[in-house]
Amino acid sequence: MKVEVAAYMLDGKLHVKPAERLVLQEGVLLWEDGPVTVTVERDEVARSARANAYYWGAVVKELAEYTGYTPDETHEILKRQFLSKAVSIATKNGRVVGEWVIGGSTRRLTTAQFFDYIDRIRQWAFEQLDVNIQPPDAEWRMRALEDDRAEGAA
Repeated sequence: MKVEVAAYMLDGKLHVKPAERLVLQEGVLLWEDGPVTVTVERDEVARSARANAYYWGAVVKELAEYTGYTPDETHEILKRQFLSKAVSIATKNGRVVGEWVIGGSTRRLTTAQFFDYIDRIRQWAFEQLDVNIQPPDAEWRMRALEDDRAEGAA
């Protein structure tokens, strides 16, 4: 059996809201006496709407216009190029019957990972296509990363 509650870190201390503490207490109330494992994981904060708007409105748009592909097609190309993931299907006895390389998901990227993804795309576009995609505003980028860190603490 497993009980999960939300908590946050503040000044190096773990804080559990009273309602969450109650969920934890009630969740283990009927457990038998004996050893348990306590695990604390850092939640990753998804990227902001503003980061997403920059990606689609500047990065994808610029490359779609350059290549002639639609924004959705360009997005798929970029995912496959920079977030590629090898997948395969095998029979129950382990014989591989199909292998593919697909594009990974941008939805699961944190803001920091998303900006790294964008930086790699911008560098590639400049070096390989001679396309100079304007960077996001540096001040806004730092605020977005700080906001994500603050949201992770809440």
